[in-house]
Amino acid sequence: MAANNSKGIATFKRRLAIRALVALAGVMLSILILPHLISAYYLQAGGKALDDKNRLTYNPSLALEHLQTALEWDVHNAYAYRLMGKAYQAQGNWLGAIQALKRYTELQPDSLSGHIELAQVYEAVDADIHAMNAADLVLALSEATVTALDGSVSTYHVRSNDPTEHGYVTATTLSLPPDFDNQPALLMHMPSWVSYTISLPPEPTILRFGMSIDPQLHNLPGDNVVFEVQVNGESIFLERMDQAMASEGWHKRTVDLTPWSGKEIALTLVATPGSMSDISGDLVGWGKPQVVDSRIASLEKLQPELYAIEEWRRAGVTAQDLIREGNRAFAQQQYDRAMRLYKRGETMEGAFQSSELFRWAIAAIMTDHTLPQSLMNSTAVPVYDLIESAQIEAEKLKWMLADSYWDINYGDRLIDHPSRNPSVGVLWWGGPAVAFVHVQHEATYQITVRAKHSISGPGQLHIEKNFSPIALFSLTPNWQDFTATVHLSAGFHIIDLQYTQLAKGVDGDAIIDWIRFQRNANSGK
Repeated sequence: MAANNSKGIATFKRRLAIRALVALAGVMLSILILPHLISAYYLQAGGKALDDKNRLTYNPSLALEHLQTALEWDVHNAYAYRLMGKAYQAQGNWLGAIQALKRYTELQPDSLSGHIELAQVYEAVDADIHAMNAADLVLALSEATVTALDGSVSTYHVRSNDPTEHGYVTATTLSLPPDFDNQPALLMHMPSWVSYTISLPPEPTILRFGMSIDPQLHNLPGDNVVFEVQVNGESIFLERMDQAMASEGWHKRTVDLTPWSGKEIALTLVATPGSMSDISGDLVGWGKPQVVDSRIASLEKLQPELYAIEEWRRAGVTAQDLIREGNRAFAQQQYDRAMRLYKRGETMEGAFQSSELFRWAIAAIMTDHTLPQSLMNSTAVPVYDLIESAQIEAEKLKWMLADSYWDINYGDRLIDHPSRNPSVGVLWWGGPAVAFVHVQHEATYQITVRAKHSISGPGQLHIEKNFSPIALFSLTPNWQDFTATVHLSAGFHIIDLQYTQLAKGVDGDAIIDWIRFQRNANSGK
């Protein structure tokens, strides 16, 4: 009997022990699982707040609160970091988005979508940088007021019959270290002043520019040059430069304009000689002077171009993928985006077809009147320098279209259209035909086009600059010279011709012989 009692007690104790272990295991399991469950709950709540299909509940700030809580319960909740990247993007917080998505890709290194999303954020940063330009002082020279001495000055970029002020201040491009990239610049002969009326945005802004001297004059004597910036007549920047310093290339500077945020100001660039007042060999170069959002420097430190390419590669995206995407952006006239995608494709050593190089050139010129150095000597992108005059034969004009029926692609020669006279260009209804011109110094030009209609029916010829109308002419069956006047700032431009057939049910063409450019006398700025 005692033995049975002992066995019963032992069995009871074992059961108690098992139950205790089960209970302990349950508690331990709850401790391990509960944080994940709570984290998942807040993750779901954060995702719901980011569902932009329901604008009533869409709230990126609330989403970030939920996602922060989710990470407090489970610091390895990778998807919470991914959603945080999306929330920060919605707020325009690029640094937060990058940090969140980088953490996500660290936790999920094989997630192709994570690398793609991170690359897209870097692309958005790059686009934001380009959009932060409040005023480009080279392009705005025609709207500025130039003050100089009464006497004329003789420089290699001005003719004797040009206005006095044009000899002192001109828009051009300079190729200097470290990039040698034909940077847009203002050349100012001393002493001279160029003043802009600018309405600053409410956000803090800066003026940034490069300082140098025209490289063609580096070996000439002089007593230094003085760069000065004034706001409303008050000097806020002053620095001297000698020839040795100038020979090193561009010296970048920034000037804070924050005290005048939200106000209209007179911003003046001043070029004066050194203490000996010797102006020989002194043409001051202001490289790419721009008024930009002060946040631009912090965004540039993120190096979006470099890291976008790195993430595209990690996602398995090839150079050809980016080039094709650039083609799609180009077709939608998203020129800025197309230019960046083509540039990425080049960096990744993609193989460009001639038609893609042609589209890249169009996109670059339409974005900021520049042309990538790699395209400067490309046969796919013939560029004509405009100084005094130039004539472009029709056989050198290029199609800006793709037509499978006629087997024509972007950048093909105009004479590649099956015409009755291959010695001239035939511009049919599917145009336009374009030419690239490089204007070294801002001026007004007379454009003359020799053209006729191929049949007796009515048709019109449109002359455009960068796809903006300059003039419209009615064609006849006989050769005629059609003339228009256009002002061209320094940099690269697209001159294009388009044809409109007015008679319904009748096929017709414009036949082009040549386009001629002649710089106007006394063209000024």
